[in-house]
Amino acid sequence: MNSILKPFRALRRKSSDNFQKNSSNNSSKNWKNILNTRTGFFLLTLFLFWMKTYFIYLSKFNLGVSDTAQ
Repeated sequence: MNSILKPFRALRRKSSDNFQKNSSNNSSKNWKNILNTRTGFFLLTLFLFWMKTYFIYLSKFNLGVSDTAQ
């Protein structure tokens, strides 16, 4: 049984070592990979929409209409 699992254990060890080496160097690639998913794109869109709304509320936005239609 152990002889069957030996290649998988070695593979797992190598992949974890590579992850530790590459995780500090590729932080920008990690962000790009996250943004290339549907969830990442949705979260980016949600954040940008929130920022747009927040800045509009900070400014004194007025359409020039004084009744309730504004």
